[in-house]
Amino acid sequence: MAGCATTETVYNTNRDADTVSVVSRATSRVIDTIPVGRGPVAIVLNTPATLAYTANSQSNTVSVISTASNSVIATVAVGARPFGLDVNPGGTLVYVANSESNSVSVIDTASHTVTATVAVGEGPTGVVINRAGKLVYVTNQLGNSISVIGVATNVVTATIPVGERPMNLAVNRAGSRVYVANMASNTVSVIDTATNTVLTTIQVGASPIGLAIDPSDTFVYVANQRGNSVSVISAAENAVTATVAVGEGPTGIYANRSGTLVYVVNMFADTLSVISTATHAVDATIPEGHASDRAAARGATTPMAATYGERLDTGAASAPGRANR
Repeated sequence: MAGCATTETVYNTNRDADTVSVVSRATSRVIDTIPVGRGPVAIVLNTPATLAYTANSQSNTVSVISTASNSVIATVAVGARPFGLDVNPGGTLVYVANSESNSVSVIDTASHTVTATVAVGEGPTGVVINRAGKLVYVTNQLGNSISVIGVATNVVTATIPVGERPMNLAVNRAGSRVYVANMASNTVSVIDTATNTVLTTIQVGASPIGLAIDPSDTFVYVANQRGNSVSVISAAENAVTATVAVGEGPTGIYANRSGTLVYVVNMFADTLSVISTATHAVDATIPEGHASDRAAARGATTPMAATYGERLDTGAASAPGRANR
């Protein structure tokens, strides 16, 4: 593999075990396990990959992990059932979607305290901040909409109707497009951020949950939980150009910074699929020690961001998302 792919470290949340697994890409083994809050379902890294944040859905907290020591250094109380979160490019703020509070908590990373709470739509699950750090997009999975929050004011500036049960979303590096995984519609909505309207809707596999965009904004990768596959969307054509079979129950998905690999967390198979972006084929399958929900990763010199997914239980809330910076 090119670049620093073999030295990448993967952080996976294990909801049932209340832990985060640290996986070495070089050895394809779990090298550390970090106890966090109850029911961790999402994880994200700051840009220098020095800190990781987990949304603990059953303890209504966010755990702050030092990646130097692989230990929790702070715990922040947030709203009811946090499901998705993202950190801004400067690493100063973390936005957390509280699915049962219908709100987003804003955490100041210097003080590890909540400095604002923003009311959004019903059942918020996914959160993503654009690369400029000025806008936050939130999926309201029970409201079938996206809330747009202005960072300067922490006020909702727009609400965009999308498909049924939008679970997760990703914004491209240019900030011009937001892609939304609509789990119950088996579609991806493409939003024009200039007008806050849906440009087109793309049919994908069964129960799409997680999304990731490669660093060149060329392809969007969609984890289809019930389809056991990843749909590859051409951003230029707004069409599926490939479908990659992976393990059972793909949820979390993310692309590395060099754009050479896409990692997929297969929750039901308890594995991690590694897809080559050159061939759009599975390059490796890594076994996991626990059922993993979401993942984030870092390389030897540069970090990668994450997107998330949640186990699909009939009638239950499922979860969040974010794109590669």
